[in-house]
Amino acid sequence: GGGYSNSTTGASESRYFSSVTISATSNMLMVVENWRRYGYSSGDKYNCSTYQSLQEAVVTLVDISDPKGYINTWSRFTTYGELGDQFKQTYIYDKKTGKATYLGIFARREWLSSNCSGTSFIENALESWDITNGAKPVRQDTLSFGKKNETVRGSVFDPDRRVAFAITARNIDPLYALSFADPKALKITSLVDNLSGDMNVFKFVENKKFLVAIGRDNTKACDGFANNNSGWSTGVAVSLIDVQDLTKIRLVQRQCVAVKDASWVSSGLNWNRDQAHKMIGMHSDGKINVITVPVYYYTKHQDDRWYYYRYQTAVGVMGWDLNNYDATKAVPQSNVLGNFGTIIHPKGQVKRSVLFTHKAQNKRMVVNLSDTHVSLTDLSNLAKPELQSVIEVAPYYRQVFRFGAYMVEQVEQGGSGSYYYGSS
Repeated sequence: GGGYSNSTTGASESRYFSSVTISATSNMLMVVENWRRYGYSSGDKYNCSTYQSLQEAVVTLVDISDPKGYINTWSRFTTYGELGDQFKQTYIYDKKTGKATYLGIFARREWLSSNCSGTSFIENALESWDITNGAKPVRQDTLSFGKKNETVRGSVFDPDRRVAFAITARNIDPLYALSFADPKALKITSLVDNLSGDMNVFKFVENKKFLVAIGRDNTKACDGFANNNSGWSTGVAVSLIDVQDLTKIRLVQRQCVAVKDASWVSSGLNWNRDQAHKMIGMHSDGKINVITVPVYYYTKHQDDRWYYYRYQTAVGVMGWDLNNYDATKAVPQSNVLGNFGTIIHPKGQVKRSVLFTHKAQNKRMVVNLSDTHVSLTDLSNLAKPELQSVIEVAPYYRQVFRFGAYMVEQVEQGGSGSYYYGSS
């Protein structure tokens, strides 16, 4: 970062690096530097200072298509806004026409204070850039989407169908289908409005006819829609969305991860969209479709005088069966998504899950990995997962002390803790 000032006018400007987002296709590496700019000047006609804050994204595209390993910077340009995670950009090369297109979803959050008052500018936009001539990139179109004060959350591109799916969130979301079939005329083909909570990670299923989305739900019924929004009840939710007809995308069903006697349920995938797709596990064996979602929560415990809440981590096991899908039925009447059981992972938040069929035993199983431990669970009976074993792979050494001729290591055991709340 850095800045400059003008002693004559009292004006100054600063520019600071915020973050970097990296994505790749088979032949192009996309690197976006997110910057923040601040401008300040004093002494306008109202004797007030003028202050401006805005965001800039510097997009660099690196050609990695040479099979011999030679790489070079293909194009570089700057646009307004911030590109939040790796799933908000893509690169498309049309072999027939030779045209190269970059697409990115940018969020702008700007503030201007002038004449003793302030105004804010909030916008989410899909941009398309023609980078066929990398030395002269050209913005082809910008499509703004989202309601007032909403921020863009989860997103995913489908280059084959020339569409992006993105959701904006405050308390109530619209989920958008954004067409880039014509990069010079971007458009919203349809949306699902009035969704509750947010969605942070998307996965295509059933040959891209449906989307599985994981995020949060704010309704007491966890049905996806805000008609009974409590404003406080937040659960980790899985949604299934029908995207077969891009002009009529619709929510099939939503279910929250069910954990017995759990309070304040949350998940790391809600806060880390770059890595969220790795935190979930998915498996289809021709008989059933399974998805696992990592959660952390608190359970209430009572003794003779005190009650307390204990921190725990687990993986919710859910599944879907599209044989039960009837597009003529309303969402609350659907019976497609459902909860099976819960896998208790006793040593920290699960960061990776791998579902597989054990060939020798012909059993459905899952391996869960946290920062320090690996657990293996038998999922033959999805309603009653059976924990087989837990091994430590990377102890969390909190501190190391010297004690005479010895070294004493303090190891954190899974990050669990208890919180006491008075007497009964």
